[in-house]
Amino acid sequence: MSAMLDDGTYQKLLSELAKTDPEKEVRWATIRDLSDQRLLADIAKTDPDEDVRAAAVFCLTDQKLLSGYAKNDSCWKVRESAAAKLADQGATVRIEQGAVGILVEHPPPRGPVLHGGVEGVPGGGLLDRQGDACGAGYR
Repeated sequence: MSAMLDDGTYQKLLSELAKTDPEKEVRWATIRDLSDQRLLADIAKTDPDEDVRAAAVFCLTDQKLLSGYAKNDSCWKVRESAAAKLADQGATVRIEQGAVGILVEHPPPRGPVLHGGVEGVPGGGLLDRQGDACGAGYR
């Protein structure tokens, strides 16, 4: 957080960027610092980019919402992101076995993978890392 902004102002600025910025990289980068779970759930449901939606899901803490995304979302990235955050890993296995295209033979990822801000594009930069989109565990 900037030393110049109080937390409420900072969160308001982040939420505006997360909802309206035309660049997916900006929307993705703001998600890790958002604390408003309702806003994250809204972004997870409505953002036009699947990487942004998956990052928003990964920052959710509500297990019921996560279970719903893991079972029902149309995008495999969002389902996988939700399954990785479920506290009941037995539920994760059941969801993965019941969902087409989500069964993985490796441990679930810690978060969406972005390279240089665009998935699959090599290059350095702020978003060239794999890990927790919420900022607590970049590898």
